[in-house]
Amino acid sequence: MKKTSSLLLSLLLPCLIHSAIVLPDPELSTNGNQLELSWIGKADLYASGDLSDWSLVGESLVAPYNTSVSSTTYYRVDHKVLNYAVVDSRQTSSYDENGDVVTPITGAEYYGQDAIYSGTQPSYTDNGDGTVTDNNTGLIWQQVPPEAFYTWEEAQNYADNLVLGGHDDWRLPTMKESISLADFRGSSRQQIDLPYIDDTYFTIHDPLAVDTYVPSSAENPNRSKRNIDGQYWSSNAYIGRTMNNNTSTFGFNFLDGRIKSYPNGMSGPTGTCFVRCVRGPTDYGENNYIDNGDGTITDLSTGLMWLKEDSGATVGTLDWIDALAWSEELEAAGFTDWRLPNAKELHTLVDYTRAPDAEDESRRSAAIDPIFDMTETESWFWTSTSLGDDLFAWAVYVCFGQASAVDTGTGLPTINAHGAGAMRSDPKTGDPADFVGEDGGHGPQNDQVRIQNYVRPVRTAFSVQDLQPEVEQPNILLLIVDDWGIDSSPLYNTNPSASLPPMPTLDALAADGLLFENAYVQPTCSPTRTNILTGRYSFRHGVGAPVQGEAQLTEAEITLPEVFAAAGSPYALASFGKYHLNSGNIQSIADTPNTIAGWPHFAGGMGGGVNDYYDWTKVTNGVIERNVSDYPTTDTVDDATQWIEAQGDNPWFCWIGFNAAHTPFHNPPEELHSYTGIPDEPVGANRRPAYEAALEALDTEISRLLESVDMSNTMIILMGDNGTPSGVVQEPFGNGRAKGSLYDGGTHVPFMITGPSVKSTGGTNALVHCVDLFDTILGWTGIDYMDHVPTDVAIDSISLSPVLNGEAGNRQYALCENFGSDNGPEGSAVTDGRYKLVLITGSAEEFYDLSVDENEQDNLLDQGLSLEEQAAYDDLVAYLTGLYQGS
Repeated sequence: MKKTSSLLLSLLLPCLIHSAIVLPDPELSTNGNQLELSWIGKADLYASGDLSDWSLVGESLVAPYNTSVSSTTYYRVDHKVLNYAVVDSRQTSSYDENGDVVTPITGAEYYGQDAIYSGTQPSYTDNGDGTVTDNNTGLIWQQVPPEAFYTWEEAQNYADNLVLGGHDDWRLPTMKESISLADFRGSSRQQIDLPYIDDTYFTIHDPLAVDTYVPSSAENPNRSKRNIDGQYWSSNAYIGRTMNNNTSTFGFNFLDGRIKSYPNGMSGPTGTCFVRCVRGPTDYGENNYIDNGDGTITDLSTGLMWLKEDSGATVGTLDWIDALAWSEELEAAGFTDWRLPNAKELHTLVDYTRAPDAEDESRRSAAIDPIFDMTETESWFWTSTSLGDDLFAWAVYVCFGQASAVDTGTGLPTINAHGAGAMRSDPKTGDPADFVGEDGGHGPQNDQVRIQNYVRPVRTAFSVQDLQPEVEQPNILLLIVDDWGIDSSPLYNTNPSASLPPMPTLDALAADGLLFENAYVQPTCSPTRTNILTGRYSFRHGVGAPVQGEAQLTEAEITLPEVFAAAGSPYALASFGKYHLNSGNIQSIADTPNTIAGWPHFAGGMGGGVNDYYDWTKVTNGVIERNVSDYPTTDTVDDATQWIEAQGDNPWFCWIGFNAAHTPFHNPPEELHSYTGIPDEPVGANRRPAYEAALEALDTEISRLLESVDMSNTMIILMGDNGTPSGVVQEPFGNGRAKGSLYDGGTHVPFMITGPSVKSTGGTNALVHCVDLFDTILGWTGIDYMDHVPTDVAIDSISLSPVLNGEAGNRQYALCENFGSDNGPEGSAVTDGRYKLVLITGSAEEFYDLSVDENEQDNLLDQGLSLEEQAAYDDLVAYLTGLYQGS
């Protein structure tokens, strides 16, 4: 992405045409016949005589630029901004110094770890030709690497001669390109056995099964292969020397999660590694730093702001636990949102053209740009990431000095084992004196153990959303997936044994937006939909179960479309797909989406599901059409696409309730999914493949729908309406803890928002409830519901706009209810995001800590409560009591 500034130069009055979002305006001045043009950071400079044809003056220039004054010359300054996407590490759990999972709260010990801050999520597209596109970086990767070890020279020759996917411009990746693929949930340990890469897209070979070459090391060139020999060559040769005065080249090990410099065969023992080639943009990984003059440095390429000096200037070196706390508590340059960087973030600072032992004396420094202050050259820096190959008991650090190892002869850390720019791990706390002497190092190369390392805090200065112009009346697209719980989403279920459908479209939406990790709905579909439509909890509007009899949406309720109409809004409104808010024979309710819910246009099915996905009844604005054979997901997308395209420049709000993946479990059209062998009418114990195929087909059709949407001007909400049904639910939930239940398996769903009003991307732990969409959607259009809803009508909706701006959410509790039918036990549940109180009619109270008991098996009320647990229990009881008593 580039940010452009255009300058119109005139002899009398130079005129600046520019709207700064991240950067100050470029400046110009004249001195006689000379013009000086200045800007911050590196930029490409273009010139034009008539604004129709631009010529490149210079690439990646640093101001000032001087030229002769001309009355007819325009200049354009193009800053490369956010062209270096830092893809999230995907570490989703926090760990203590023993590797045990912990759930730290703000301000507590262990808070600030990698898992707390979720960044841009990985998003890949399998191109079907042996290549995979990274949708975040734009890089295109070789999907299946050769099953062989190569010397570095052989690897370069292989890349130069590779023809794949119709392209011959393949190359070895840089280290920064290579680590962009890293997934730090991985570990080669038998207990975990997960590579440091998404192996649903990329093939990883077992090194023990490769019989071409044996990777060697400096001290033992003929050693046997190991299961951790998963290193892949980069193009970054080390500019110093490692081990026994070896020339070497860096690589990332996708089996043990470390960066090391391996002997490259130019002298000394021959080293061999795997090869995975890349093609695409060649500027990925280039930094564009600006010194803000306040003790901070901003990298325009990543949007990250760094402290210019390291911890050595104030507190010295720290162990990992103190490093987390110091970063979280830091206030500098007027900002308080500093954090310890994760492994990928800190690695963006590595400069592989510098090293303390560089053969070129002019390049001898720490492996970082001199714009940063370093307490000492030979320094290592903590990251917030724990390393799976240490069973998460040790944390990752980056060597900006030499990656030293202990000399077994002297017991001193005098060997540069892996080069400046390596990435390894240290114990999170402890005494370095316990790791001294000839046997004191760590791992096969006796890596030095320091424990006390430096810290360079980071914060997010700006994101893609910050560069987007504000949209006063964005289009709004609400997508509701039927019966989709977090156990069935690849964005939430990280269990390596989970069976998950490919959903690349939804993955890409999440990568561009904000993923809510604590989103709650009602246990079944009708209550959730009514909550959204009215902004009110179920006990207020009376729909506490799938609609039947009198338990349905009534004319007394004020709905979203009715508020739009009352406000005289210019928005066009439509609803497509599943309705299920009124019951009765179809002739008597066919017009209720229009007359009761208030939709000017409706097309879809009236019931909770279709009896047959290839033979169903459709209603369009009260007109009934029977025996429809079109696949409902496709039919809904067809209708919505046609309607959206007809709106032109008029703002619109489109509600789409998909039938999938609701029963009956079926075989979707084969062109929409990749599953095979699904019977037309799945029976037996395993109906999961049919369920997943419906979700993949849904993802495929949503991709087609989005082709008709102006993504730069549209807010998109994607969510499940309740949990996964029993029979197809999977871990962490089980039958009885699924759809229809008040437990998280029935009420905790995928939920994400993307679009121009989302200023904070990644993931958030902010608590959200489906009722919150009422106020949020109206707020995007500039409508205040309080101007159109009587004051005696209680609204439970709380706008999500603060969360979308990166601020703390305003919701403290979320209420889930089930009543009015035999669809699951009646009762209510309330959660604060961690603790949850479940009150089932006729049963004893249940109280759970969701941070350690996601499937709600350990009722804390069966044992003595701690002070913290008692306080949380009392708060939940007080909230629920006050809510039902009308306070």
